[in-house]
Formats: sequence, C-alpha cells, structure tokens
Amino acid sequence: MNVALPDTGWQQLLDWQRHEVMLAFVYTRSLGGLMQTGHCRITSLEPEKAVLETAGSKLMIVLLGARFEAGAQIFFTLDLTGNFSVDGVTIHFANHDSLFLSNVSLPAEARLP
Repeated sequence: MNVALPDTGWQQLLDWQRHEVMLAFVYTRSLGGLMQTGHCRITSLEPEKAVLETAGSKLMIVLLGARFEAGAQIFFTLDLTGNFSVDGVTIHFANHDSLFLSNVSLPAEARLP
C-alpha cells in the first residue's frame, strides 16, 4: 500500500518513538461525551497505524485518513478562569475524534494544589 506520509508532526512522532519518550495524551470524541487523559509511549509507528503503550495496556490506532497538526493546544485552568498552552502533536482521525500527544510538563497553574 502506498501511503503519503504527513509532513506536519510526523517527524516529531517518529522522534518520540525512537527515543521512547513518555508522553501525556488527551483523547476527545468529536461528538463529545468522552475525554480520556493519561500517559503513553509510542511503541510502533507506521503510516497506516500506531501502537501506544499505556499503563498496563496497548492501544492500536488507525492512521489512515488522519491529519497531523504540530503546535500548541489551549487548555483551561482547573477553576476555568484562565488558560495555558501546551506544545505537542494533534492527530485528527478520519472519524473526527482527536488525540493530542505532548512531552511537555504542565505549568503550575494547571496542577492541583
């Protein structure tokens, strides 16, 4: 199968996989109702699929039809009175769900007291 590799964010994902970097992730459903967060490592990365190893499990994600976007995402503080940016890579899946991956530590205002 001939699949064109994405240019934005792909190299960052490859670098994280190669160096076995522990990443934070946020998975969101396009229609709402689910937001999952956690930590993972990318154990396999191919144009068609990737495997993420999380705490005690592995997750295979299908990358066919996905778009990649490198850059900061905006998150709100716990009290919803402010926001902060976190650099990373967002994968927009064909079903319109998205997965944001980052190796950046959260700023102090984003943490529980």
